[in-house]
Amino acid sequence: MLKKSKVLGTILLVLLLCLGSLTTAFTTDTNEHGALVGSETNPVQLGINKIFRMPAGTNVPESTFRFTAKPISVDEDESGEAIATMPALNNLEVIFENANATVAPDGSIATVTDVSGNIFQNVKFPHAGIYVYEITENVLTSEVTGGSDDLLIYSKAVYEITVYVANNRADAGTYVSAVGIYNIRDEAGMLLTNEDKVDKITFTNDYVKTNNVTDPTKGSTLFVSKDVAGDLANREQHFDFSITVTTPSIVPNENVPAYFKAYIVDNNIVLTDLTDNAKDDIISPDGRYIMVSTKGATEFSLKHGQRLVFVDTPVGTSYAVTEVAATNYEAEHVITTNNVAGGTIETLATGTQFVGEVNNSAAYTNTRNFVAPMGLSLNNLPFIVLILLALGALITFIVVKVRNRKYYN
Repeated sequence: MLKKSKVLGTILLVLLLCLGSLTTAFTTDTNEHGALVGSETNPVQLGINKIFRMPAGTNVPESTFRFTAKPISVDEDESGEAIATMPALNNLEVIFENANATVAPDGSIATVTDVSGNIFQNVKFPHAGIYVYEITENVLTSEVTGGSDDLLIYSKAVYEITVYVANNRADAGTYVSAVGIYNIRDEAGMLLTNEDKVDKITFTNDYVKTNNVTDPTKGSTLFVSKDVAGDLANREQHFDFSITVTTPSIVPNENVPAYFKAYIVDNNIVLTDLTDNAKDDIISPDGRYIMVSTKGATEFSLKHGQRLVFVDTPVGTSYAVTEVAATNYEAEHVITTNNVAGGTIETLATGTQFVGEVNNSAAYTNTRNFVAPMGLSLNNLPFIVLILLALGALITFIVVKVRNRKYYN
């Protein structure tokens, strides 16, 4: 693998190392051939970069990511005897504890980054030469404090590093004078070409947390509720809604479910007959929950005291709810995200909202108040009669006056 390009790279690096030995100091840097170059007084140091991504609103789990540095060859000798002389590299882990994530400008993805210590720290190479290692993420020994339903996507990247070890001028030992880094496979494990030379080692992991709920009467990952208020409110009337639910963007397509489960809870009782709440084609085969699509809008209905309760939406899921306008009712809603409630909004649509770690909801209230009719009231009838009598007397007086004038004229 990469033999020809590496031979040419080796020749160029050897020439550079000879020139580097004439200088008194050299800071670790990247040369035009894509290699990190150091000096006897400032040997090359190399760490492993870890990028940990998750939907915004996720609490960063305490995590330890470990890596494996597999010895490949010494001076192009891949025999077991040669490999047995290669020393183990150090600092092959990155730890996140109480880490704070940086949220992307669009507010959807949060990222935590760190770098391991120098993997050559305290490493004693037996002699000068060219040592090749393959570095991968060790999935079996990495630890993330998450639940069994959480999604953690490990990096499948593979890096090959060529370590150039030179003799000290006093022949008192060796030092790492240069390192060439080749990205052999990308994060998805796809084989790359021999032109993929990089200046650092980076592994990216994606994490999506799901707080699965077993009893929809005691908890939820998200719910939509309906309250009906007012003197003339019909608490048996069902109000129509539409909801669109989308999984976090970092979830691979193959991990996106076709639907999320949503139960109808009526005054703390899970309904088993959902015919008044949804069409038959989106009710689960056992009739216990509504299958809310991840590919488009899902229609449902709620009456007073009912909630549409989700039990499996991961943190970072986006949703948008719209209520169909109901005659004689005024609608308003309150959005709660990650236990923080917003103000009352007097609209039918929530706009795009996101699911946080705990307590996420869209609480709708429809109000129908008593409005006095515009017709006559019996309480005012005596006053109306008096007004009519007064008007009648006035008209009679005017008519009599007019006739008298005509008579005398």
